[in-house]
Amino acid sequence: MQGGSLLPTPGIAGERNGPAWEQRQQLGFWRALVDTVKAVLTLPVQCFSTMKREGGIGSPFLFWLVTAGVGAVVSQLYGLIIQGAMAGAQAAQAPSSQAAAILQMQTAMGASALFIGPIIMIIFLFLWAGLVHLCLMMLKGANQPFETTFRTMAYSLGATGVFSIIPMCGGYIAGIWGIVAMCIGLGPAHGTTTGKGVGATLLSLLFCAVVCGVIIFGFAAVMVGAAKAASGGSGF
Repeated sequence: MQGGSLLPTPGIAGERNGPAWEQRQQLGFWRALVDTVKAVLTLPVQCFSTMKREGGIGSPFLFWLVTAGVGAVVSQLYGLIIQGAMAGAQAAQAPSSQAAAILQMQTAMGASALFIGPIIMIIFLFLWAGLVHLCLMMLKGANQPFETTFRTMAYSLGATGVFSIIPMCGGYIAGIWGIVAMCIGLGPAHGTTTGKGVGATLLSLLFCAVVCGVIIFGFAAVMVGAAKAASGGSGF
């Protein structure tokens, strides 16, 4: 750290010792957390130019958990409250037995999502990091190991993930800003051009969109086939 700055800067030319989260033992947990979020959101080029490229994925993963992970849980709690209110309104117009069934079903679904959602997010983080790194390799921009890509994504999506605590629109802000931070950060993290970082991010998103499209199309085709089979079996 130089000149009392809260943001990570190299100690000597070429040294990578940031972001502040990597120095939380000296700075303190909350100060390191806030400084890292500030750095990613306001100074992404400087942040990822000084980010440690190696040193284990545990530290950046922990940062992601206490930012994006907590933000996602809070967002799901909002959803659970809204679902509860809607279920209550439906139950008020239904017979007592049906009302109890509606409330129980809504509560069970909300509680399941609260626990399953973060697990899905963790799996998605690792899979997406692998896909982005593969795209970087295809573009000849992966000058560092997978860990560097994972660190960039964990800090990018973690810092922007705090916006998920904002009701209604927070998730959209977090998603868009996180992608922008990734596009900016991959270049300096891997010592390649920003264009290759943007290209790898967009290619990974395109691949995800194609896969989702194929799954949706396949599911729709199965449903249509089942409907036709049922219609034919009933004699219509």
